Order: sequence, then structure tokens, then C-alpha cells
Amino acid sequence: MRWERARALPVRRLAGGAKAAIYALKSELDASLTRPAGESPSFQGTAPGSPASIAVLPFASLSAEKETEYFADGLADEILNLLTRIPNLRVTARTSSFRVRGRSADVRTLGASLGVTTLLEGSVQRAAGRVRVSAQLVETRTGYHLWSERFDREMSDSFAIQEEIARAVTEALRLTIAPHAFPPDRRPSNPQAYNAWLKGRSYQYGRRSLETLQKARECFEQAIALDPAFARAHLGLAEHFRDMSFLGLTRPAEAAAKGKHAAARAVEVDASLGEQIAQAPDHLGRCEPETPPRVGVDSDTGRASSHRARRPLAPRGITTAGH
Repeated sequence: MRWERARALPVRRLAGGAKAAIYALKSELDASLTRPAGESPSFQGTAPGSPASIAVLPFASLSAEKETEYFADGLADEILNLLTRIPNLRVTARTSSFRVRGRSADVRTLGASLGVTTLLEGSVQRAAGRVRVSAQLVETRTGYHLWSERFDREMSDSFAIQEEIARAVTEALRLTIAPHAFPPDRRPSNPQAYNAWLKGRSYQYGRRSLETLQKARECFEQAIALDPAFARAHLGLAEHFRDMSFLGLTRPAEAAAKGKHAAARAVEVDASLGEQIAQAPDHLGRCEPETPPRVGVDSDTGRASSHRARRPLAPRGITTAGH
């Protein structure tokens, strides 16, 4: 543990440079000096017995290209998934935490609305094959920064950044990382495959329409072509068929068959995905209609709409986009 954490001092660090750079805000130092002895500025100051909880907000994209927002979202989403593996840490679902995008509210207000003790926020900037990520962990009760760091790495190191941030958050919250909490290194051999997968997820989790669903499938298939052993690309394709069935854009039986094949391929290359996929008896893509479908496409927006009552059987740990 770093000395500032051991002494409960509101000291922040800046990464980079030949020498370590630290700084502190006067308001936080004043509060630290007037805080009663033994009281920590950490999340432990919340209601007694309250478990640690966190919401990972969408990271801001500072890149010149507007369309690179998907990369910032993907990075935040991957960190969120890693944090869900930490025992005794409650993590707000992506659909809730990403809903506050662009909202200029005080962290205390955001924390209250999301029901969490801490927020993880940050920014991402890509340029010339490198990525710069800034992240900070904030306590929602006081607004104090519990941890902050900046990472300046090669694009291929984005996986390592995700795990470093997750580990730093765990340390800041004084939680214990269980053995094998983080999965072994299964990054795709081709960075372009990972990039294509991130694009596919952005289409998959965005506003679903005929066009976006088709683009998502194209991205997942591109990722698979670049790296056939990239399990998450196969899983993304399985989720695509689930969404197609849920919106009534293809026959459930056909979607189930294709989804099952893609899911089986995902497990074949990454056995750790088997447990979550097994939660759905017929694998991804299965829907059980209760009434005949009445499917339409808005002529102005191209968005698909379905008026058939159905419920997708999605496995644990896989979120149904938009629900």
C-alpha cells in the first residue's frame, strides 16, 4: 500500500516523467486536517454495514475522430466486467451506469441516483498507435478522490490497462482479490480483431435497428476472420442472433440454431464461457412467443419494432441490450 493511502492523505499522483509527481487539493487537505482522528475518507464512512459498491461511468473520448467513442465505451465496459469478479463488491449494471452519459451532475447526486458509494470515471485518447487513459475513483458521499492515475501505452497494451485499473480500484476500496478473479490473458492475436469486436458491441448495445444489427454482425464476423480463436467475437455473434429473434426479425428456430453454433464455437476456444452460456438451455437466440408476431419497421428511422410478447432467455452475465 502506498504511503498516502496508509496515512489516509488526499494525495493524487500523475503518471509519466522521470520522477513521480504528486499533488493535492487545498480543500481536501483542509478537510483531512480537520477530520476526527481515526476517520478515513474512504467508502467506509457510509452507513454501517453497507457493502462496497461502484458504478463505472462511460469514459469520455478525447480523440479527434468522433467515431472512436466506441473504444472508450469498450474500455469502460471491460473494466466493469472485471470488477464484477471481485467478491463483496456490488457493481451497477452497464445499462444503468451508461445512462448518465453527458449528465453534468454532482458526484453526490449521481451516487444517490445510482445507489453506489463510489464512481469510476475517466477519459481515453488515441493517437498514432498509442492510447492515453486517465481514470479516477471518487467517493460519492464526500466527493473526494480515492485514487487517480494516467496511463500512456501502446494500443496493444489496452488489455493490461483494464486490469491495472481494476486492481487499483480493488486496492483503493481495501478489498481482497480472490485467486483467479481475473481471467487468464485471452487477448486476440490481432489488435484489429479486438477493434472490430468493440465496434460490433457499440452497435449491439446502442439503439437497435435493422442497420445497426447488420453492422454488428459484420463487425463480429470481421473479428472472427481476423482471429478465429477470439472467443468473445463468437459470443457476440451468438448474442446478435438472440437480438434478431427478440425483435422478430428472423424465425426463432433459425436464430436458435445459428446462436447455438456460435456459442458452441465460443466455448470451444474459451471453456470459461461455458458456465454462463449453459444458463440458457437452448443457448442464445431462443425466444418463446406468447402471441403471433406483428413486426414493423419505421419508414423514417428504419428502427425495428415487434409487438409480440416474448422474453429472451439470456445467460447470466450477458445483458440483453436495451433492457
